[in-house]
Formats: sequence, structure tokens, C-alpha cells
Amino acid sequence: GTDNIPFTSITAVSSDATNLPVPTFGGAAVAPVLSAGRVTDRSATWTFSYANTLNAAAGTYNGQATYTATMP
Repeated sequence: GTDNIPFTSITAVSSDATNLPVPTFGGAAVAPVLSAGRVTDRSATWTFSYANTLNAAAGTYNGQATYTATMP
């Protein structure tokens, strides 16, 4: 097996993919659909799963993803 599982082996889905999609690991930015007014309030549940495409060694694997929200 391998001692590393790359983040590209982690899949993600959004409960509201149209209005608040999950950003991909690796830097591609996504933008939520904005409301017509001054305030946009979006929420979604992002579910992450292991794609199980590797023969990974048994054990516990840890990783961290940080998402930052900004506005112009």
C-alpha cells in the first residue's frame, strides 16, 4: 500500500451545488450565486468521501483543508 492519500482521492458533493458548489482541492476558486440585493446568504452541507481508488495501507490518515470567504 501507500503511506499517503492525496487530496485528489477525496470527492466532495454539495447539498446546493447550484448556489454554493464545493471548491476543488488545489486552488480553483468558485463563486456562489449572488442575490439581487446587498446581502447574499447561502448555506450548504458539503460531504467529503474517500474515492477508494488507491490501495492504501491500513491506518489513520489526517489532513486539513482551509476555506476562506472573501468579498470584493
